[in-house]
Amino acid sequence: MKVSKEIAEQEFMDWFKAKKLPIYLLEKNADDKEAIISAIEEGILSKDEDHKFTQILSFPINVPDSEPITKLEYVFRVAEGVLASSMKGIKTDDLIGQISICYVSVLTGQNKGIIRALDPSDSYLGKKIAAFFFI
Repeated sequence: MKVSKEIAEQEFMDWFKAKKLPIYLLEKNADDKEAIISAIEEGILSKDEDHKFTQILSFPINVPDSEPITKLEYVFRVAEGVLASSMKGIKTDDLIGQISICYVSVLTGQNKGIIRALDPSDSYLGKKIAAFFFI
């Protein structure tokens, strides 16, 4: 459901403040912030009362012998060790390209293969959300 820019900005700021992140990240991650606000405004992304985001995929992923994946649900908090362990098996020369895939995988609980199968328009938003976990 589409919402006004003001409501989308408030939803983002509620999430940001609840995460207790340093305020300088708003400027540092301005593009990420705007992408998240735009997705909320367009109804692609919503936040529940526990500050968890749900993303409606523009291009669902078909999974053999299972229901298609039509949405991604992002946890609100994750331990640093869990994020670090998601990098296991990634070669250091491939690290830059894989960090956001690993983080989106951990944040959504989906395996890396599913995240790699996302259409770029869907994975884009996940990477913007993950940017606020790179601190």
